[in-house]
Amino acid sequence: MKNAKKAICLLISLIMICAILPAHISVHAEISNISRLAKLSADFIMLSGEGIGNLTDGQYVRCAVIDPNYFTKFPFHITFDFNGFNARVDMVKWVTNIGKDMGVKNIDIEYMENDEWLPLRNNIVFDWKFGTLGSPDANTVEYSDIAFGNPVTAEKFRIRINNANMAPGMFRISEIEFYGEIVGFTKEVTRIEKQYLKYQLGDKITMPQKTTVYFADGSSAEYSVVWQNVSERPGVQKIYGTIEGVNLDTEIIVELFDPDDMPDYSDGEWYANYIKPLVKKGTLVLNGKSAEDTVTRDLLASVLFKNFDMEFPREYTKVFTDLQPSEAAYDIYMTAFSSGALSDVIQGDEFGASMTVSRIEALQAIYNCLDVEETSGVDELPYNDIGGITPEQKTALMYFYENQYIASSESFRPQDGITIAELAVILGNLSGIDLGSIQTTYFRDNDEILVNPNMGLFSYYIDNEMTGYEISGPESYYFEEIPGMAAVYLRGGWSLFEPEEGKYDWSLIDMAIQKYGSVGLQVALRITCADDFSYSTPKWVFDAGAKSGLWGTWVMPVWEDPIFLEKLDNFLRALGEKYNGDPNIAYIDVGTLGIFGEGHMMEMSTYSMPLECILAQFEMYENYFPDTLKVANDPIMHNSEWIPIILEKGGFGYRTDVVPGDRANARFFTSDLLERIIKFWKKGPIIFEPDHYNNASLNGDWGDGWDALELVDIAHASFFGLHGMSERIYRENPEVFDAISKRLGYRLIPGEVSLPQEVEAHGNFDMAVDWKNVGAAPCYKGAYPTLTLKNKNGDIVLVLTDRDFNVKDLPVGEPGEVPASVVERATFRAGALLPGGEYDAFLSVGELDGTPTIAMPIDGDDGARRYHVGSIKVQGMYDVTASQSAPSKLTMDFTIRPTMLSTYAITVGRLLYVEAGIRNRNFDFIIDFPNKELGSGFTAKKPFSMEIDLPIPPLYLDKPLSDPAVLKGKRFNVWLEILNNSNGPYITYMTADRGRNSYLGVAELDDNMKWVFTPGDTPE
Repeated sequence: MKNAKKAICLLISLIMICAILPAHISVHAEISNISRLAKLSADFIMLSGEGIGNLTDGQYVRCAVIDPNYFTKFPFHITFDFNGFNARVDMVKWVTNIGKDMGVKNIDIEYMENDEWLPLRNNIVFDWKFGTLGSPDANTVEYSDIAFGNPVTAEKFRIRINNANMAPGMFRISEIEFYGEIVGFTKEVTRIEKQYLKYQLGDKITMPQKTTVYFADGSSAEYSVVWQNVSERPGVQKIYGTIEGVNLDTEIIVELFDPDDMPDYSDGEWYANYIKPLVKKGTLVLNGKSAEDTVTRDLLASVLFKNFDMEFPREYTKVFTDLQPSEAAYDIYMTAFSSGALSDVIQGDEFGASMTVSRIEALQAIYNCLDVEETSGVDELPYNDIGGITPEQKTALMYFYENQYIASSESFRPQDGITIAELAVILGNLSGIDLGSIQTTYFRDNDEILVNPNMGLFSYYIDNEMTGYEISGPESYYFEEIPGMAAVYLRGGWSLFEPEEGKYDWSLIDMAIQKYGSVGLQVALRITCADDFSYSTPKWVFDAGAKSGLWGTWVMPVWEDPIFLEKLDNFLRALGEKYNGDPNIAYIDVGTLGIFGEGHMMEMSTYSMPLECILAQFEMYENYFPDTLKVANDPIMHNSEWIPIILEKGGFGYRTDVVPGDRANARFFTSDLLERIIKFWKKGPIIFEPDHYNNASLNGDWGDGWDALELVDIAHASFFGLHGMSERIYRENPEVFDAISKRLGYRLIPGEVSLPQEVEAHGNFDMAVDWKNVGAAPCYKGAYPTLTLKNKNGDIVLVLTDRDFNVKDLPVGEPGEVPASVVERATFRAGALLPGGEYDAFLSVGELDGTPTIAMPIDGDDGARRYHVGSIKVQGMYDVTASQSAPSKLTMDFTIRPTMLSTYAITVGRLLYVEAGIRNRNFDFIIDFPNKELGSGFTAKKPFSMEIDLPIPPLYLDKPLSDPAVLKGKRFNVWLEILNNSNGPYITYMTADRGRNSYLGVAELDDNMKWVFTPGDTPE
C-alpha cells in the first residue's frame, strides 16, 4: 500500500436518463428509447470529420452528412452495440430533414447471433414528403416508424443503408432511435465496483454517472447508474443505486465531514499543527471527540482506510457477529480488516467497534499498512516496559523509533490506550511533511471597495440621445473616480454606427474605450433599433424594402421583416468582428429588440413580436459574440416566451431597465419579475438600471436609497447603474453606493491559508485555502488560485496555478446568510530550477497562466493583486561545506536531499573563482574536477565527502595564463557549481540550499604557489 491516500473528489454530475418520446408515437408502456445506451460505429465518417454519436443525442437539428464520393460506396453500415446488455428492439424510428433531396431511401436492419449478422427486416423503403433544397419546407422534420411484430433480443444490431436521395451529391441522417428494453446482461456478473466518496459538509454532492460491472470471463464494462438521494447530514452513509436498464442493484459509500469539527485546544498544544490538517482533509473525523480521548477500533479502522491506499476487496476474509452489512460504515471497517492492518488488533469473532486501541496495537496496525522493506534492526530500544510485547509488535516499534516518529523516553506504556492526539502526530510524521512547520495565515474582510471584472457600478456615457449624460457635460467630468465604478454604458441607435450600408462609424465606441479604458473602466454596449430619434434603424434599411411603422415621429421596423433581419445580421456580424472578445467590453445587451432595446412596444401593446423573430436575434448575438458577455433584457409586458428557451441555453446575463428604488412601487418586486430574476441569476449576471435619478428623487421613489441595497441582495446582482449625472448621485448617497459596491457581484476571501514553512527541492507540498464568496453573485466567468514565490529582490521565481479549483463554483449566500466556505487543497511541486533559499509566498486569483485578475478585500496586496501569505524556505537538492585538508586540496562534505530525482545521476562539478570585492563579472577562472565520485555520491542520495586537488588554472579571464604569479596577492571568492548533463545537450543546474551555486569561502596562493582556503559564509 502507499503511505498517502488521495482524497476522492469525483465531480461527475448524477444523471437519470429518462426516455422522452415524441407525443405522436404510440408505444407499449414498457418500452423506451434505448439508443443512447448503445455504442455506435460506422464504416464512414461525417463530412465534418466528427463521429456519428449525434445520431442518438435527441437533437434532430444535428445531422450526419455523408458524401459517398469521399468514402466507400453503398451500402453503408451503422452498428448499435449495447455493450454487454441484451436488448429487445420493438421499433426503430428514423428521423430526417431535407428528406426529399438528401434523405435515405432504402435500408435493411440486421442483428447478430453467434457472430453472424441475420436479417431482422429487409428492403425498408422511405418516401419523404418534404425537404426540397431552397424551398420553405427544406428543414421540415419527418419521421418513419419501423415496428416489429416479433421483437428480437440481441447485443448488437446493424443498419445497412442501400440507397439515398443525393441532390447535392450527399445524403444526411438526423436521428435513429431504437425503442424497446434492456432485458439483462449477456454474461454472468461476478461483482460490481464499490466506491467511497468524501465531501465537505456544505459541498455540492455529485454522484458518479457510471459503475463498473465485472463478468465471469474476466471482462468488465461501465454502465449508467440511477442513485437514491444522498443525505446532507454529516456522517457515513450507504447509497443504493440501480444499473440503468436492468434490475441489478449497486451501492456506494458517501461520507460528509465537517472540516471545522476541531477538538477544543489551543494552537500552542504540542499536537495542534498535526491534528488540524487531518481534520480539514477529512481523514480524521472526530464526531465531537476530544484530542485527549482514546482511539477506538472503529475510529482506527476509519483512519487507516482514509489515510492509506485501501480498495474495497472482491470479498471479505472474515465475518463478525456484531457487524451487519447494512451498516453504513460496514465496508470501511471490513476493508481495513481484510487489508491485514487490524489482524493483530482484532482476533475474535466480534469486531468490538467501541473497544479502546492500545498504543502498541495502533503502531502495529499502522505498520501493517506500510511498504516497509526491513528496519535497520536497532539493537536496543530505550523503553523499560516492553517486555510483554510480541516480536511482530517489537518490529513495528523499532521502525517508528528509528525513524523518529515516536519519542525516546524510559517508558513506552504499550498497553495504555492511544489518544487521538498521539495518533495524529504519528500520521502527520508519516505523511512525509513536517506538519509541525505548517504556517497558517488568517484573513478577514478589510472593508475595501474593489473593482473587478464583470461586476460593479456603471455610469452613462450616451443613452437615448446624443445630448444626454456625460458626453454633454464638462470635459473634466471624471465619474471614474467614484469608488466601485467599473464601466461606462453606451447606448445608441444602429444608424449612428452604420450611416450608410457597409460603411461603419465606430468612433463613439472607440472614443469611450480610449477615454475610460486608460483609467480601468470597461464599456457596456447596447445598439437599438427604436429610440429617441426618427431613424434609429438606418433609413437605408427601409429604402432597401424593409417594412416599417410609425410611432409618433419614430420610424420603427417590422421586427419579423426578412430584409430588416438580413441587414441587422450583417451589422451585428461587423460589430462582432471588431469587438467580440475585446477585454474593454464589459457586456453587450441584446438591445436590438423593441423600443429602447427593452423588448417592449410601449403603448403599441396590441402588437406581439413573434417568438421566431426574437430567437433569431438572440442567435445573431450568440454567433457574433461568442467570447463576450451577452445580456438579455427584461421584456416587461411584452412577449416572454423566449425566457425558458434562453434559460435552457445559458450563457446570457439578465438586465432590467428603470427599476424604482422604493419597494412599494418597484416593478422588481412583482412576483413574475422576481421569479425570472431568481431563475436567471444562477445562469448569468444580473444587471440593474434604476429609474432616472431626477425622477425618482423628486417623486419620492428613491427615498433614502437603502432599498437599492436590498434590491441587489435579493436579486444577486452583479452590476448597478447610476442613472443620471453620476457624480451628483454618488455625492448625495455615498454610504448607499459604498455599501452596494461591497455587495455587488462576487467578493472572494481566503479566510485561512495553510502552507509549509519549509519544502525540499523537487518535493511536493500542500496548500490549503478556506475560500468564501461573500458577494451577492457568483464569479460567473471563473478564475483559478495561483501561488507565486518571490525572492528577496521581489523577482518572481515560481508560479503554481491550481487548475482543479475554479472560484465560480463557490456558493453564494442568500440575503442575510453567511455563505458556506469551501476548502481548496492543492498539491504543488517545488520547481526543478528553483534555487534553495527563503521566498515570500503570494496568493492570487486569475487566469490559468497565473496572471492575477481579481482583487480581494484582504491586506497584503503587492500592487498587482497578489497577496502575501507567508514565507517558504526551499531546501536545495544538496548542501555542502568545504575545508582544506592539505595545501591545494579541498574536502567537501555533501548532504543530498532524498527527494532529488534519480535522473540526476551524471554531474559535472566546478569551482568558480571571482576576485574579492569585484561583483561586476561572473568569474575570473574555473577549476573543473572529476565527476565520477560526485555522480555516484548524488546517485546514492546519502551524505558523502570527497577530496579534490586545486591546480593552477590554465585560463585567467578567458585567456591563457602564462605567468601564474599574477594571481599572487589576490583573494578569490569561491563558489561550487554542479551541473546535471544526463539529459544530453540540456544542462540543468543542481540547485543548492543557498542558491543556484554554493559559496564555500576564500582562496589565495601562498609563496609556494599552493592554494590556501578559508571557509566562509559571506563573499568578500
